[in-house]
Amino acid sequence: MATYAAHGWPVALRPSGIALQASWFDLLELPSPAGAMIHHALLTRIATATMRPAQWWRWLDHNRLRWLFVVEGGVCDAGRVEAAGGLLYSGPDVWVPAPPSRTPDGMSVGWVVPPQQARWRPYGAADNVFDRLGLTATGTRSLPRQPLDQAAIRRQSVFHRPTAGPGFPGPASGGW
Repeated sequence: MATYAAHGWPVALRPSGIALQASWFDLLELPSPAGAMIHHALLTRIATATMRPAQWWRWLDHNRLRWLFVVEGGVCDAGRVEAAGGLLYSGPDVWVPAPPSRTPDGMSVGWVVPPQQARWRPYGAADNVFDRLGLTATGTRSLPRQPLDQAAIRRQSVFHRPTAGPGFPGPASGGW
């Protein structure tokens, strides 16, 4: 947790692990295969985590695997991300489990590309990877969009938008 804070990433300790605050960057959650396509295109240029079932044999169910990307604020459009089966987390009231943690439903959160490998910077609009999938905000690059397989991109969010006051520690129930 101290490493995150030393690099300016807002963090908090939660009952299930560490949580990142989506204040100076956005957090983009996508289902597999869209997340896998973005990871393949960007490789180590963006801090990337996955949320996966704790039991290894359940990793084979790609509908349960979720990808989490750290992006500059305003790069992606929340409506377009939602239409693609994902969620865009943004703002000081939003906290997302960070590796190494577990989500409230028991999914493991782990880095695929740790932030230090991406030099602790969120992804910017320099590449057109998110635009190719139709996820960027209006006014950014506009290239032909690759259609997403909506049947393969069904999701259920595992994150929580807390209602607690300043400094967060979230709801009194002990959840995120």
